[in-house]
Amino acid sequence: MLIFFSREIVFLWQQNAETAYNVAPYVTLLTIGYAVNSFIFIPYALELSFGRTKLYFNILLVTFIVSVPSIILLATRFGAIGAAVSVIIFNVIPIVVLIPLMHLRILHDQMWKWIWQDVSLPLTGAAVIGFLGRYFFVYNTSQPIVIIQLGVIVSLTFGATLLMTKYSRNLILEKLPTI
Repeated sequence: MLIFFSREIVFLWQQNAETAYNVAPYVTLLTIGYAVNSFIFIPYALELSFGRTKLYFNILLVTFIVSVPSIILLATRFGAIGAAVSVIIFNVIPIVVLIPLMHLRILHDQMWKWIWQDVSLPLTGAAVIGFLGRYFFVYNTSQPIVIIQLGVIVSLTFGATLLMTKYSRNLILEKLPTI
């Protein structure tokens, strides 16, 4: 939601159109960066459950060592947008490196299944609803209407994500006839 509607959400929070307009691009980029970071939680927990912390630690250490000068360079050259983009870059690196290396040692045949079923499909469902919500969003309306629109889009996004996830879809279809 924050990726697609950062300006509207910041406006509802700050009640200042100029602030919302100026801050929205940074909020969007930072939200993308931290959303990407959330993809590492389950693989990290899996590594911990097998008592393996060295790989994750080393990747984060290298990422940190490389990211500090890169953030300074990007921020100096491109300003705050460069710093925000660096958050995306340095949250993607551990995923791109850790996931394949982890799956060499643990759950060898599950990597692509996890990427497709548990990441790509739900993410696609949420993104489609986000794009459609952005396209059909009614501008220049009262705050209650904006809140209602955002609430509907959040609900549709949640529903699409549930339906795109195999386990929750099967659970819903299993329980549906009993309702």
